[in-house]
Amino acid sequence: MDKPLGLVGEDGSVDYGLALKITAPASRDEYLKRAILSFAVREFRDGLRRMPGLSFSGVTLRWDATSRAS
Repeated sequence: MDKPLGLVGEDGSVDYGLALKITAPASRDEYLKRAILSFAVREFRDGLRRMPGLSFSGVTLRWDATSRAS
């Protein structure tokens, strides 16, 4: 299905500009947005876990009752 759309070239390269144009309507359509996110989580779960990012394990939040915002 991706080759007839022109998303994947004969050499296997991906047209990222076209891929972004295809997925752009997701920003305006809640159902499409959820479907894309569901697909990404299902297909790329392990990759998403390994992505670099901020880990909040070990972070402790404390409320200091003596300080006041001005």
